[in-house]
Amino acid sequence: MAKASTKPQNVGSLLSWIGDNIGLQSGAPISIDLRDRDGQHIHASVASTLILINRIKADERARILSALRNCAEHGELHPDDLQAYRAWKEDQACTTDCSAAARDVGAVTCLLYSLNWAGEKCENAYDYEQFHVLALELFQHMGLKLEQAETHMGSPAAGLFVQMEPSHG
Repeated sequence: MAKASTKPQNVGSLLSWIGDNIGLQSGAPISIDLRDRDGQHIHASVASTLILINRIKADERARILSALRNCAEHGELHPDDLQAYRAWKEDQACTTDCSAAARDVGAVTCLLYSLNWAGEKCENAYDYEQFHVLALELFQHMGLKLEQAETHMGSPAAGLFVQMEPSHG
């Protein structure tokens, strides 16, 4: 089979799955054949395919991932392919958790903007009193949302929710 061209590709273009040897030779390295929109043939490893996975047509992507998952569960993947698949799955889990944390932080941000808007609309002592009651209720909700975000993020080594060690000294 021909090797992939080093010619730059259109990053947004969809790739088509041509075929693969997933599950045909237990423990042997897998090769996956794809075609770009221009008809260029791409002969890829599991690691390379997983890098490109979001560019592959949805139904064909599902077929590849399903076959990889099945072979991984039955111990039929080459060690390099298994390592690439596990790393990809771990990355997907982290992305999901980060997305959930981002949604939680986004919800808190929306509440803060709404509170700011409501505070600016207060015209008298009664309005301010009602605003403060609402704010105190929402602050508790915002705290819970931020705790959820922290739970989703875990303790990453870098990023927005870095857990800092207390200074001693």
